[in-house]
Amino acid sequence: MTKGLAIIIFIALLALLSLGVTAQSYSIRVNVNANIRAQPSLDGAWIESAPAGTILEIRSEVNRWLRINRGGDAWMASWVSHERIETPASQPAAAVGVNIDNCCQVDRQCHSDLDWIGGWQAYQNGECQAPSGSTPASAPQPAASSQVSDNCCGIDRQCHSDQDWINGYHAYQNGQCGAPASGGYAAPVSIPAGADNCCQVGWDCQAEHEWIFGYWARQHNRCSPSKRLPPFPPAGAYSHHGHIPIIELSAGFTDYALRGFELLRAQLPHYYRYVVNAISEVRECHNCTSGVAGATGIVSFHHGPFSPSKPMTMQDIHTMAEFFVHEACHVYQDREGRGVAGEHGWLNEYECELYRRDAAQQMEGRAGTFPGDSGFLEDPMNPARWWW
Repeated sequence: MTKGLAIIIFIALLALLSLGVTAQSYSIRVNVNANIRAQPSLDGAWIESAPAGTILEIRSEVNRWLRINRGGDAWMASWVSHERIETPASQPAAAVGVNIDNCCQVDRQCHSDLDWIGGWQAYQNGECQAPSGSTPASAPQPAASSQVSDNCCGIDRQCHSDQDWINGYHAYQNGQCGAPASGGYAAPVSIPAGADNCCQVGWDCQAEHEWIFGYWARQHNRCSPSKRLPPFPPAGAYSHHGHIPIIELSAGFTDYALRGFELLRAQLPHYYRYVVNAISEVRECHNCTSGVAGATGIVSFHHGPFSPSKPMTMQDIHTMAEFFVHEACHVYQDREGRGVAGEHGWLNEYECELYRRDAAQQMEGRAGTFPGDSGFLEDPMNPARWWW
């Protein structure tokens, strides 16, 4: 073999390793309408929808994306329900987890490019040994035995800067991760190595929008243990709602807002803390759009569509309480840099509607309606469901 050819092979192997490619052609039948994209990403441009029953030729797999022959390369997420109708001639001998294509991920530690190339070749030849299960004596132990992590960030704290993450790493090495806050706030989550989607960490995701939301949530350490609702930010000191200024333009608005706060305080104290840690002022306004300025926490409430009836009913008070929960969510999104623009801007409203509906379902005597009740949570990617 010439030196030039060896270099070409070396580069090709590195490319395969960096992509996590499984290069065996086979066919599948999709069980649901499947979105086909131009790139292996949820941000990839949509090309077409393959109806349920469509047969697709799979050229290769890249992480959790299938490279499809559609007259050229196209991509489909591998979590979309499908059946394999052609079985490859052979499989690696080692029984290993999803997305593993290298013995370095199974039975050995690899520290150089040559180590990884050797591990890749060994995997292709079925030469991985079963993991020993032993842990080096010097290896740090996480705060919870099920936690796959090396940083207190995501265990007992939210980290937003490089320095936060550095501090979290050192705290973890020294066994200084504390217990998460109680009362409905952030809880420990066991995150499998390599997981990049909360749908892999206990969320029951079926529709594509749920997977997109799960991916977005995982990027911001927002996975929760068992349901499709991100954990609250850590609990902190907060002031009584009586200290939050309320600016009214019509008689009775202040009482209306205070009753909304009081309903949360009496029935859902964890949502009450969530709200009053975010909202700094409530303003009644005319000829405006109800919403919140995320950077300041100032809420504007358009008196028209949601004006309380005379006399005020429980439906009116529920509407205000739910409104506070929804808008508080946007404040936290802004604080944590989790806003999304463009075609995925619906993610902002989707998360806040999940909180709002969760609070609504826990409150007693609810009889009202809210814009998100009109099917948005079930079909959030449909612009016909958008109210903003």
